Amino acid sequence: MQRNQDAGLKLTAHAGEFRGAESIEESVRRLHLNRVGHGVRSVENPRVIEMIQSSGIGLEVCISSNVALGLYPSAQEHPFEQLRKAGCLVTLATDDPAYFATSPKNEYLIAGNAFRLSEGDCKQITLNAIDAAFCDDETKARLRQSLEGNATGFDEKVTVACDRTE
Repeated sequence: MQRNQDAGLKLTAHAGEFRGAESIEESVRRLHLNRVGHGVRSVENPRVIEMIQSSGIGLEVCISSNVALGLYPSAQEHPFEQLRKAGCLVTLATDDPAYFATSPKNEYLIAGNAFRLSEGDCKQITLNAIDAAFCDDETKARLRQSLEGNATGFDEKVTVACDRTE
């Protein structure tokens, strides 16, 4: 990891899925992570939430895999919304899409339905993913422009899941 960091690469690792919040803190401190795969158990420690939020560390949240592996009994009981409302840079990810039979679109549908997300919420989650992406600023700007240039930014089914008015 040190060689990668010395070469100017950004770093990510899985932490805080099966082990508690302290595993996230330790991984970020020891490995100098820019992004954490999962990181969901950070909700167990306000200090870790503050570290993630203030450092702008992206969290690759994988709701379906966390539920499938028994970390949480349902999507509605997943801490995604807690992390989002705490100001963490949360994104939606698939973990292992073939194994968990999911896709990015499906993760948006799950989150949209479980947390009654608005289309604006879903757009912000996508903007978070752009911010957390390991690409150059020019590419990030193009991605943001593409998202803003699209009337809805999402296909029809995701828009329905992420635009709850009732």
